[in-house]
Amino acid sequence: MTNNRGYIYILANSAMPDLVKVGKTTRTPAERAAELSKVTGVPTPFIVVYEQLVDDCTAAEEFVHTMLQQKGYRESDNREFFRAPVSEVIGIIIKMPTQFSSNSDVEDDDEDAEFFSSESDDELDEFVLDDDENEEPDYPWLALWNSAWDYTFGNGDCIQDKEEAIKLYKQAIKLGCLPAYKMIGDIYFYKHDKKKSLEWYKEGAKQGDYLCYPKMAEIFGLSNQLDNYHKCVKLFFEKERECQNQVLEQFGYTSFSSDAYIMECLNYYTFPRGDVIKKSSASKEDIISITVEMIEYDNSGEYQKFLKWVEENL
Repeated sequence: MTNNRGYIYILANSAMPDLVKVGKTTRTPAERAAELSKVTGVPTPFIVVYEQLVDDCTAAEEFVHTMLQQKGYRESDNREFFRAPVSEVIGIIIKMPTQFSSNSDVEDDDEDAEFFSSESDDELDEFVLDDDENEEPDYPWLALWNSAWDYTFGNGDCIQDKEEAIKLYKQAIKLGCLPAYKMIGDIYFYKHDKKKSLEWYKEGAKQGDYLCYPKMAEIFGLSNQLDNYHKCVKLFFEKERECQNQVLEQFGYTSFSSDAYIMECLNYYTFPRGDVIKKSSASKEDIISITVEMIEYDNSGEYQKFLKWVEENL
């Protein structure tokens, strides 16, 4: 639970036909409506049309406002009023990403618990409904992502404009687009702004994009900060095994493996670390195979030592 727990609300006022106010409050929406109704110049009171409790009302409000603005419903850039159908605003709030939602108001169905056995039955447990694999995920940020991608690479008739791409990726982030952090980091990386790039990769990793770790490792490797390089690779192997994120698998494009790690160690004149390799999912045979190949390029004997370690410890 965060300190930002509160409500997203929709208010209406008969003196403002076709307009709704969409905002946040850490109190109750009824209190907020009463407060606004007391403002001088408001002839009729505000009424609460809809409210939803969320774990992070600031992030949730930003998400809803961005969605409504993308649809052209915002009345003014610095106000919370939108000329939008109430049903559509409610639909956007209901479909918010799970990181904004709260389950605290949903009671467990305990009233039926006494009628169901808690014992497992191997013959019956296998009978479960599969998710609809043919159903396409509905990503609210997909249109922004596609536009940003076109601006990033100058696809089709789109003129390459990386500043515009960054602007669109930032908007996509407000709608819950996790891969956008890395894309912004990549743009700064190829603009040779390693400091800015690292900031975006670190934030992406903090939010759960494990594909940012190899890019962080690359920055540290190029900067000869080899201890941080190894740590980032280790974290990537750990997070990749722990988390299988469907969005990252679909939209991420960084590929990194134990093979790449060993080869990069050669490029950075550093020795592969055993604690890092142990976190990877590669088999002992694969690691031995790539190490034997590396020995052909390195006559220092270091990879012979590494090969011996692999044979004895993996």
